[in-house]
Amino acid sequence: MITRTANVAACTPAGYEYNDRSYNELPLLENVVTGDELKLTSTGWRKRTAGEVPNGIALEPGKAGRKGLGIGIMGEMDGFAGLVPGTWLYPDAATPGDWQTATIASYVPKVFCVTTSRVRFCYMTG
Repeated sequence: MITRTANVAACTPAGYEYNDRSYNELPLLENVVTGDELKLTSTGWRKRTAGEVPNGIALEPGKAGRKGLGIGIMGEMDGFAGLVPGTWLYPDAATPGDWQTATIASYVPKVFCVTTSRVRFCYMTG
């Protein structure tokens, strides 16, 4: 099982990451925690649901209505548990924003396990 520890945080060396400040005019549509995969809609950001292609990952916690949340588009995060280095992660079917290791047909994974606690992500493609 993949879990988040209390220490989940972005850890990409400066200059190697690509972050967004949530298109400042668009708010969070629900509360998120660091590490949630997010979907951008015409009205704001929300947790990605099963079957949706995510557009980024929450780099910090945020409450519904907040604007300017740090959203990772490409980089690394550390502080997870239960990862298997060298494997890809897929959207969890049961919990919005979470991951699973079971493959999903026709889904191109965006998150790769680098160590037992670190992931590398790239949401630059659809």
